[in-house]
Amino acid sequence: MANTYFGRDSYILLDKVTSSDGAYGTATADYIIANPLIGTTIQRTIEKTPRPHLVTGANNRRSHFVASDNVGGTFTIEANYSTIGLILKHALGAGSTSAGTPNTHSYTMAAALPDNGLTASIVRGSGGTGEIIEGVRIASMTFTSNSAEVATLECEVIGETSNVTTTDGSETRADASTDATLIAAIPDDPVLHHHMTGGTFAFDGEAVSVRSVTVTINNGIAR
Repeated sequence: MANTYFGRDSYILLDKVTSSDGAYGTATADYIIANPLIGTTIQRTIEKTPRPHLVTGANNRRSHFVASDNVGGTFTIEANYSTIGLILKHALGAGSTSAGTPNTHSYTMAAALPDNGLTASIVRGSGGTGEIIEGVRIASMTFTSNSAEVATLECEVIGETSNVTTTDGSETRADASTDATLIAAIPDDPVLHHHMTGGTFAFDGEAVSVRSVTVTINNGIAR
């Protein structure tokens, strides 16, 4: 089977934003998880609209104003037992842990998603330096598992902004050394199809084995 790869050494790193960190849209950089990227379309799109009057002495005949400034897109990763818990909580709304060997993590639907969202760093094969996305909220999440394949998660997200600029106009970037340490420690715990074949799907009294499954959680969040 042929594969189309996004790029070598491409990752998405995520950190939760708590109330003690600040309001929604606050950027944090104590990244909790990192996942190799299968692909992503996350980007910031700024639409500038020309004003109706002509101007004198400018490079353009007309001035422009920012009509819209949106951040969002999708990212796709392998489902990894050790690194998808934070994503599941922010897609479903709530999570809890029961102590044991190993611990048991449970994720449930909640009336509202975590208030302050996530901070993401998109590393596009640039030696651990990433594009920072603030105020990330998961609009929808699709879990897919097919026979003889690693299960995947595809998330559609919205954000507040990306690449926050400082007073001198330079871009704020993720710390390369911190990213490299977290990336190097990614556990190799993929969710495989045969892990989920202990039961059957029953409908109208008929039970069948499941060859593939796709589950989508849609939170109805729009940019």
